[in-house]
Amino acid sequence: MYVKGIKIKKYRHLVDVSLGSFLRPTSQSDLIVLAGPNGGGKTSILELVSFALSNAWSLTYKLNRTAPESAFEVTLGLLPSELELIRADQLEHTDPNLGEAYQYLLQRKEYSRSFNFPDGEYEKNSPCTIACTTLCNGP
Repeated sequence: MYVKGIKIKKYRHLVDVSLGSFLRPTSQSDLIVLAGPNGGGKTSILELVSFALSNAWSLTYKLNRTAPESAFEVTLGLLPSELELIRADQLEHTDPNLGEAYQYLLQRKEYSRSFNFPDGEYEKNSPCTIACTTLCNGP
């Protein structure tokens, strides 16, 4: 899994920021550097990535308590090896809701996590992406 893109309407002092679309990493180790002055938003970007990787309950709970005015979306790309795992797992499950999620992940090769971001990819296909989040992050 890799970060494919980040869209921020508002998070801390970051407003209307878009990062990416980032390419899928090669088989060699790639290095991404966040550089900038103190207070430039480097840690805020890393926090958004950690929120995207957290489960949905902790994401919503923490942000509603600490930053209800925040709005962002992080898109996570899936690597070929992860897509193979999804194909293999798909054969073991017959739940129709998960079937839709499997197809979504296999076709798009990505999924998005968002908070207060109504015009993002997550909201366009919310029931499916919620199931995708469950598949990728566990309950």
